[in-house]
Amino acid sequence: MTCPEGTYVNSTDPYECQPCLKDMWSPEGSQVCFPRTLEYLEWNNEISVLLMILSATGLFLTGLTMLVFLRNLDTPVVKAAGGKACLVMLTFITFCYCSVFSFIGKPNETACVVRQLMFPISFTAFMSCLVLRSFLIVCIFKMASSLPKSFDYWVKQHGQSLFLAVGTATQMTISSFWLMKGTFKPVLDYTFKEAIILKCGTNQPLALITQDAFTGFLSIICFVFSYMGKDLPKNYSEAKCITVTILVYLFSLASYFLFNVAQNERYSTVLLAAIILVRLYGILGGYFFLNFISLP
Repeated sequence: MTCPEGTYVNSTDPYECQPCLKDMWSPEGSQVCFPRTLEYLEWNNEISVLLMILSATGLFLTGLTMLVFLRNLDTPVVKAAGGKACLVMLTFITFCYCSVFSFIGKPNETACVVRQLMFPISFTAFMSCLVLRSFLIVCIFKMASSLPKSFDYWVKQHGQSLFLAVGTATQMTISSFWLMKGTFKPVLDYTFKEAIILKCGTNQPLALITQDAFTGFLSIICFVFSYMGKDLPKNYSEAKCITVTILVYLFSLASYFLFNVAQNERYSTVLLAAIILVRLYGILGGYFFLNFISLP
């Protein structure tokens, strides 16, 4: 008698297939059940080590960039690249790199909360700053001359700080909503026959979609402002740098959801951590590095 997958033949009853326990599995025709392996991103895993090296390298490069900005804060080159605004952006990038470490190790409730709050909020704050930079470019060359009163009102009413606060608060509200629904608590996924996946939350994909939808909205605004600045002087290339950064972000976003669907979420933790690193390296290379080499 050949029993289907997930069942076995008991020697005391050779004419009836017995189901395996929930934490066990069996191939077709098996006479015994085998324990499922508990899977998560362990610290000594080769992929984990690679992610930690890339994150640590990113932190070093971010710190080095911040140090260069601090030492040359009053120079025309640094002021043209954003000055103090870039220091704020680099601080948010630092938090984003640190969030990668929360994806490694056995998930617990604290790690799941940090994982799902630290990066989205920090990255949203960075994207808000990027929108402000692209908006400021348009203002300097267009709005300030054609609508001087509106520009003065924006400056006097601290429009930049208000926009940054509203953007960050919106993402915090979205994340807090999913937090209250218990989405980020660690759960066991029995979808895969030979393994039990320990992951954060049953509704994690939906939470990520809503979180990324808002940052995606900010990226579209940023892209529009950058496009409006396409006819700026050739030696003013920040709009181009912002465009490159947004394109890298959109590519990483599409890649994550495509690969995640293809893998049925089995490797979603690794994919998400890797995509975060792609975004961050894209920002360092596409915005900060290109900004430097493009300046006269």
